[in-house]
Amino acid sequence: MWANSGNSLFMPASRACSILKELLEAALEQRVVTIAYEAASRRERMIQPLGLYTMNGLWYCQAYCFLAEDYRVFRVDRVKDFSHEADQSRRLDTTEEHIQTWILRTDESEALELEVDLTPEGVRRCQSDLWLSQSVKLREDGSGTIRTMMSASYAPWAVHFFLGFGTEANVKHPSAVREQIQSKLREMLNQYADSK
Repeated sequence: MWANSGNSLFMPASRACSILKELLEAALEQRVVTIAYEAASRRERMIQPLGLYTMNGLWYCQAYCFLAEDYRVFRVDRVKDFSHEADQSRRLDTTEEHIQTWILRTDESEALELEVDLTPEGVRRCQSDLWLSQSVKLREDGSGTIRTMMSASYAPWAVHFFLGFGTEANVKHPSAVREQIQSKLREMLNQYADSK
C-alpha cells in the first residue's frame, strides 16, 4: 500500500502517526521539510517527500534529499523530529514523479542476483510481499524458488527478512546475504547458549 495524492491512507495508532501525517502532507503539497533521521547516527536532513508506502510492516518515505542531492528512502520510524522549512526556494517540481516508479527500484550498477529456495510455507509468506510475489516460481509440490535482481542496498533487509523465515527459506545468492545470515545465526546460538 502506498499513499500520495488521490490515494487514501490508513494511519496506524502509534507515536509515528503524527510524523507520518506531516510527511504525507508535505508530499501532497510538495513542501521542503527538515527531519532528524536516526540510522547509524542521528543527522538532520532537508528533504522534499515524494510519497509514502508500507512494506513488511514498516512505513517508508521516498524523498529528494538535499544533503545527498538525490532521491533516498527514509524509514518513518527512524524520523525522530520534523519541522517545516520557512524557506521553500529549494523546492523541486515533482509533479511528473510518481512514487510507484521508485519502490524497489534496482540500480543496475549495484544489482545483485537474489536466489532463494522456499518450502510451501516460505512460498506462502513470500506471496504476501509486494515485490517478491512477482518473482516466486512454483514447483508441483508447492515449494518454490525466487530468482530476481535486487539493489545491493537491500541486502540488510534481505538478511532480516529471510532470517525470520527460519527453515522455510534457504538463500543461495548473493553470498554476502547468505554469510550475514550465517553470522546472525551464530550470534543467536551464542546468545542462547547455556550460561550458568
